[in-house]
Amino acid sequence: MLSLTILSFLATSALSLAIRRQDGGGVYSPTPSNTTVTYYTGSNPSAVCVYEVGGTGTFQQGVCNTLTLSGYSIGQAPNNNCTLTLYSGSTSCDVDATEITAYTIPAGNGTTCVASGVPDGGKFYHASAVWSCS
Repeated sequence: MLSLTILSFLATSALSLAIRRQDGGGVYSPTPSNTTVTYYTGSNPSAVCVYEVGGTGTFQQGVCNTLTLSGYSIGQAPNNNCTLTLYSGSTSCDVDATEITAYTIPAGNGTTCVASGVPDGGKFYHASAVWSCS
């Protein structure tokens, strides 16, 4: 009977060691759900992000963002290559945009600056973008 008790204890202990403990109650996702964005105005051919306007925001994965400034510094994901798809001439990420351009945001710990083509706050020039990561 003692050997059956010991065997039962060892089996229970081994099983509990094999089950990975989850802290925080959340589910791990290998792809980020958002990225930090810093806003800029003014651009020139050699540098997209010239004058920071003093603010940051967040782009959520797969959500359309209306762009009203000329430059955006997009945070890189440490382990993922991401994409910012720019819809020139559209404020709603519409396929009828005058031009659709996909910018690669490489994996890393820095940022990538992207020019939106909107120099006037969205008065006459329009653009929108969707950030995605895989």
